[in-house]
This record gives sequence, C-alpha cells and structure tokens, in this order.
Amino acid sequence: MSIFRVFAFSLLASTAAFAESATVDTPHTSVELVSEYEAAAPGTDQWVGVYFKPRDGWHVYWKNPGDSGLPPRGEFSSTPGGSKFGPIEFPTPDRIPYGPLVNYGYEGSVLYPAKWSAPADLKVGENVVVAVNLKWLICKEECVPGKATLNLKLPVVEASALPKTSGTHTKILKSAVASLSRPSEGRVRVAFGSGTDPIEISFQGTEAKGISKGRLKSVFFFPEGEYGIGADAKQVATAVPGGFTLKVPRKEAKPIGEFRGVLKIADETSFLVSEIVDPKLVQGTKTVAGTTGTSPASPPSTSLGLMLLFAFVGGLILNLMPCILPVLSIKVLGLANQSGANARAVRVHGIVFTAGVFVSFWILAAVLLSLRSSGQALGWGFQLQNPIFVGVLAALFYGMALNLFGVFEIGDRWVGAGGSLAAKEGYGGSFFTGVLTTVAATPCSAPFMGSALGFALTQPPFVAVLVLTVLAFGLAFPYLLFSFLPAASRVLPRPGAWMKVLKEVLAFPLLATVVWLASVIGSQAGADGIVGLLTVLVFVTIAVWLLGKPTTRTIPTVAKWALLAVVVVLAIGALGSLGMMRKEMKAAGSTKSPLVHAPWQEWSPEAQSKALAAGKTVFVNFTAEWCVTCKVNETVVFERESVRQAFAGERVVALLADWTNSDPAITAALASVGRNSVPVYLVYKPGAAAPKVLPQILTVDGLLSELR
Repeated sequence: MSIFRVFAFSLLASTAAFAESATVDTPHTSVELVSEYEAAAPGTDQWVGVYFKPRDGWHVYWKNPGDSGLPPRGEFSSTPGGSKFGPIEFPTPDRIPYGPLVNYGYEGSVLYPAKWSAPADLKVGENVVVAVNLKWLICKEECVPGKATLNLKLPVVEASALPKTSGTHTKILKSAVASLSRPSEGRVRVAFGSGTDPIEISFQGTEAKGISKGRLKSVFFFPEGEYGIGADAKQVATAVPGGFTLKVPRKEAKPIGEFRGVLKIADETSFLVSEIVDPKLVQGTKTVAGTTGTSPASPPSTSLGLMLLFAFVGGLILNLMPCILPVLSIKVLGLANQSGANARAVRVHGIVFTAGVFVSFWILAAVLLSLRSSGQALGWGFQLQNPIFVGVLAALFYGMALNLFGVFEIGDRWVGAGGSLAAKEGYGGSFFTGVLTTVAATPCSAPFMGSALGFALTQPPFVAVLVLTVLAFGLAFPYLLFSFLPAASRVLPRPGAWMKVLKEVLAFPLLATVVWLASVIGSQAGADGIVGLLTVLVFVTIAVWLLGKPTTRTIPTVAKWALLAVVVVLAIGALGSLGMMRKEMKAAGSTKSPLVHAPWQEWSPEAQSKALAAGKTVFVNFTAEWCVTCKVNETVVFERESVRQAFAGERVVALLADWTNSDPAITAALASVGRNSVPVYLVYKPGAAAPKVLPQILTVDGLLSELR
C-alpha cells in the first residue's frame, strides 16, 4: 500500500498493532502486566503492576524524567467492568547522567504498581480480564517509543481463597510497594528563599542520625515538577544534629504552587515531600507534611527554547545547502523582477513568499504527524522515498524549465480578471516560490536542523508544529529581511533586456535537477522507472505545447482540450507505473542498495554489532540517493583516496545505510540517536558507551581524525 493511501486511511482512523497478551517483547525491553495474586475475588483489593525488564544499558523513566525523556502512561480497565484502579505509582528513581544532561529513571528492572479494587459482582468460577493500554519511552544512547495493550486473565475465587493463590510475582509486587517513598510524618522542613535562592530541605530522624559523609553525598531530592530546579544541579547535604540540611539550587525563579517530590536518603529510604506554597512567600521556613498521594508531573521543557533556536539557525543555514540551488534561480529572477517595484510591493512579496513557506511546512507537518500517529515510521524527506512523488517533482521542475526557456507562457486567462494583472501573477508566483522552496529543502538537513527535527517529532503535535514553524521562519528569513530593506533592492539592476537572457540561463539548474531526480527514480524503480519518467516528461512537453504555443491556436478548442485530457490521463498512468515498478523490484528481491560498493558494506543492526564485537571502529553513513548534502559529502570527502584507504583498513568498518526507499530499521536507528533526517554520520569506538555524531558537513581531515 502506498504511503499516500496510508495517509488517506489515517485521516479516517488511526490504528496500531497492540499486543493481546500479558507480555510483550521488544528489541529493547520486555513488558509484562502482573498481579499480586494469580486470581481475583469479588470486592477485594490487590496490587497489579507493569513490569519492565530493559536490556543492558537501556532505561525507562520516573514521573519527572529530568532533562529529557517521558514517563510511562497507562490506562487500566477490566472485563467485566466496574473495577476501580489507582494511579500508577513510581518507585524512587536513580540519577542517570548522559553527557551534560541528567535523567531520572531506572536502568534495571522496575515494576510500576497500581491498586486494583475488583467489582463486587464478580461471579466465582468465571474469569476477569485486567487490561492496560500502555505507552512508554525507553532510552540508551538513543530513545525508542513503545506502546502495547496488555491483557491478564484471572480466575475468580472466593475471598478466603485469594491468599492461597500467591504466585511468582507476589513477592516482586510486594517488594515494589514496600519500596515506595513513605510519608515524612513531619520530619521534613522546607525553607523557600526569594528569586533563585536555593531551596533548603531539612530532615530530622533516626535514618539520618550520625550519617556519614559518604552517605551525605548520596542524599538527593527528586522534584515532581520543574520548580526552576535543573536536573543537573549539584545538591549539597550538610550534617546537623539529628539529621541534615540539603541545599537545592534553582536556575530560574519560577512560581511554585505546590512543591512535591521525593527525598532520597539511601537506596531503601526515601520520603514524600508535599507543600502548598504561598505565592507571596519571600523567605521563611515552612513545615512540610508528607503525603502518599501522587500527581502527574509535566516533563520539564528546559530544552524547548534551545530546540527552537536550533530550528531557526538550521532554517537559515538551509538556504546555503545545495538542495536549494534549483529554487535559487527562481528567487534571483523574482528579485530582479521586483527591483523596479515600489517598496510596499516588495515587502508584500516577501510576506507572501514567507506565507508560502509556512503553509507548505504546516501541510508537511500535518501529513507527517498523521502518518506517524497511525504507526508509520517516517522522517524528514519521507515523501522523496516514493517514486511517484519524485516523478511529480521532476515533471514540475521540467515544466518550469520549459517556461523559463519560453516554450510556453501563461496567458491572461490563467491569472483571473480584475485588478492588477502583474500584481496577481507576481504575488501568486511569490507564494508558489515559497511552496517550492519547502519542497526543494526536504532532501537536505542542515547543521542544527537535525537535532531540532529529531526533538520535534517526539513531542506533542503543538510543540512539533511550533518547532517546524520556527524552522520555516529561518528558511524564509533572508528573503523576508531583504524585502524589508529598501537599500537592498537598489543593489539590483533595473529590469531590461538582460532579464530574458538571465531567465533562460536559470533554466539550466532546473534541468540538472531533473537529471538528478531521474537518478533517484533509477535507484527506486530501476531502469524501467527511468523510462517511465521520460515518458511522463514527453507528455508534459505535449501538454505545455498545447497550452502555450501560439501555433496551436489553429486547433479547434474542443479537440485541443480532448487531446490534453488524453495526455494528462496517460501522464498519470505513467506516474502510477513508477510505484508498480518499485513493488516488482522488491518482489524480485532487488532490494540491495546500488550505493553499497567497496569499501562500503551494507548496514544492518547485526553487521554493526558484529563489527563492534570484533573490536573494530565502526563508521555508519546514513544516506539517500535524493539527499543532495549526502552527495556533496560523497564527492568531496568519501571519494578521496585517503578516506577510502582508512575505510578499507583492518581497523575500521564502513557501513552504509541507504534510506532512499522507506526502511523501518533505518528509521528506528536514526530515531535512536535523536534524528529523523539524513545525512547522519556516526562513529562507534570499541568500548564506548555511545556513538559520536559527526557534523552533517564533513571535511577529510575532520573525518580521518575521528577514525584514528
């Protein structure tokens, strides 16, 4: 099924495959729905829980994940209905440092318990099914989202018989419940200063009497909310008679309505902290009553501002990427056309161009988020993985080139009646140029942009659209700025005969782009695909000849439109054949990437693991035939003899992951390092905990230095 048909269905209903058992296994963790007893009794309470067993090095999160991450979310239900479920409880977490970031979570097995009150009308001898609709995020050096619906079937017995049904998970569940943070019972006091003054937490109790300096270093307060406390902030505990005082630095003077968290004294000792804070409070000491309740905490958003900055800078740099060059010709021509216009008209052109960029980015975001919500693993530039879309883009650029060569002109009837014809055509052209700029930008990923995109597509839709909007603003900003600077327009010469020559010269980059797109289709659909594209271009030529050449005016109107309709139908059929050709290639087993040749080896998770196990340095090149930045690096860096020799040596294994066509394994690997676009270059060193992500614009010396 084509990706566009998937999109159509996703607009009607989002679907996903869920597990229909008590256990689900993924490459990174197993997840199991467990119960305190292996049966249920009418009107009784027992604990149920979600039991994660992450693979080595992977971790899941606490309710406040720290600098990054997301906590598990679960909705419990039962069949028959009538059950009552408490909230998911979170055991006391650990600090998990990752570079400059600190996360709160669990690196080993962890059980998230929840209280279950069974319906009083359960019938003994029948079964009750407990279900949880679960979503989670699991991370190592990379992060992978997961979701499943877990079902646990339990027989219904008499209440007196329930304790006799203790099973394999009874001890684990009771241990998890026992390790939950306890109420502080008045032994915790909190002093709030003004502004960014540290928060002081004092504890008095037998657990802290005579506490050693070593244990003092392990004392830590885990805030449920942000409260202006950075997860990486260094908290310092000082011994006082009968206990200790912990200073918790604040990075920002954020208002605190309810102060909640967990004070961890030792691995097995932690206390709940909860206090309603007077917003007028400046300084003073408040007694904090402990509670056993929990409330969902919003994940910190400290990185959003940085990601928005990355998105804007990435959009700016995107203007310098080679994928924008075809559209640059249209921009240059547009600026030349506007050089004689008044300042107000030039500003409007800039605003309309920006609107075209924004609207096309929003449409792209809507499609991408809709497809991802329906379970599709997609990334930036996903539409170029479809040969039909590539064919449409090639036909569009080809038609534009014919227009610049003067093969056809758009007459007045295509613009509309009334008003200033030139203004309408010009503003429409500016909007279309904005749309085309976005389309042309998708094969590229600029520095900073990869991080922003990877962040955006793991966030809620509003945040994702916000990041993409800022990226769009960065892309449009130079043109918008130029249009608002009166002095800039005076740099350009006045319109004249020279523009006809410029117009024709600028058609050549568009034709070069068509050749490049033909090579992309060759990788996707083979030689037959290139023939199919050439057929489409023939039909485009016939269509524009019918529409635009004065010599065709002698053809009767009815005959002309009938012929045009036939040409359009044939062109659509030729485009559709491109998708069929790719399916035939896959069915014939012709899926090996044509980009893989010595010294490259084809990437796979198994090949990567095997090379690392052998003690090799592994370089992974995530690329695509339609990625212009990738092609530049290939020519300028990878084809250099010194680099080829380094890749061919015994110490380095060079793996190539070809994302020209949609590949879920490659998409998942990109997501694991927080990316969803290409190029991405990774260097894995033996024994290193994480790969090093190299810049998207490579240099020979820089690459060789990383491989040493």
